[in-house]
Amino acid sequence: MIKKIRSKLTTAAAQTLLRLGLRFHSVSLVVFAMRLVAWRATPQQTGERRVLPRVLCLGRTIFVDDIKAMARYSGQIEYLVVHLRYFDAIVKHFLTAEERERMTEENYYVGGVSAVSRNRIAAFLERLLPALRHALCFRAILSGNFSYTQQQELARVAVAQATPFIVLHKEGMNIFRESIATFYKGYEFVGSKMFFYNERIRQEMVAMRMPGLTAENSGVVGIPRLDAYLHSPAEKSTRKQI
Repeated sequence: MIKKIRSKLTTAAAQTLLRLGLRFHSVSLVVFAMRLVAWRATPQQTGERRVLPRVLCLGRTIFVDDIKAMARYSGQIEYLVVHLRYFDAIVKHFLTAEERERMTEENYYVGGVSAVSRNRIAAFLERLLPALRHALCFRAILSGNFSYTQQQELARVAVAQATPFIVLHKEGMNIFRESIATFYKGYEFVGSKMFFYNERIRQEMVAMRMPGLTAENSGVVGIPRLDAYLHSPAEKSTRKQI
């Protein structure tokens, strides 16, 4: 109970600082807000401890399970998670009321948000990202989807500032319910690399010729959170079950 209360108070404080930071265009306040809510997924190290490269993750529910699995089973990278909602607040601050109302993933690049607003967002992020990198000490950014409106300008700024922006595309289980080219019409990929759950999804996505996505900047990694089943101890049960 105490832990939950502390978490809610921390979140409330971070959101207040974030709003103040955006109101006064203060990068320092926004960075401090994100430091308050950032949490680590750190691999367990045996033997001599070493400094691991750190990646900033844009947190979402299922994606967090993948992050925890990667930290646990690879042991090569430390992940620092800041929920996507904090970047959402940044984006919406620089939009007009009309844009906030109509913006969706489907129309972000085709009339949902003006170039003027996108540039305002990018201008703030150009100041924020170096300060955030210095405060949180990360080398790259990782997201669980390429189409989140909250990350489009962040990805553009990151690539421009030589910070790898990587996507683990986690929406691949039912993506073939209709023509993929029709489903993703108007979308763009902004980033350094996109990884998929399987080769079929990668090939279909590359074949549709989405701006920004190529065979060269895509790959296949499987589903990290399912590694728990591979590492679970073998159990013999007398019950009839799957």
